[in-house]
Amino acid sequence: TPYRYVADKDELLALARSEAFRAFAASQEAAVALRSTPLARLTRLCRAYVAFALANPEGYRLMFSSSGPVTGCPELAAQAARAFRQQLEATKAAVKAGVEEGDPVVLAHLHWATVHGLVSLHLQGKLMPGMTLERLCEQWLAGLDTKGKKR
Repeated sequence: TPYRYVADKDELLALARSEAFRAFAASQEAAVALRSTPLARLTRLCRAYVAFALANPEGYRLMFSSSGPVTGCPELAAQAARAFRQQLEATKAAVKAGVEEGDPVVLAHLHWATVHGLVSLHLQGKLMPGMTLERLCEQWLAGLDTKGKKR
């Protein structure tokens, strides 16, 4: 029945990934909807990222564990870019405010990669004994707050 609406399995998978990214992007947008300091926005984005992944582990895995680039499907590429845009804008604001130093695009990728890595290790049960996702995220966020600069 699905093949009445899509050409093949790859298109169906791309649409499912698009929907997961759409929901994830909406959660990121909601996290920064209130005006606040750049550090508070980065903190809320991290917490929203974790909350989304824990509430939607299958969708999260589908978004990031699936083979195939996002560029092959315009809707998928648009939703993935929408999701990253919040991190990029918050990082640009943090650099402008002096909370961080460096290239905002590079820093935004590093933020994304850090939280993604922690969440992925957690979901796969690969964190070392005694290490929790919450503890590691809070420690990382505390590093952002040290003297207004990342350590």
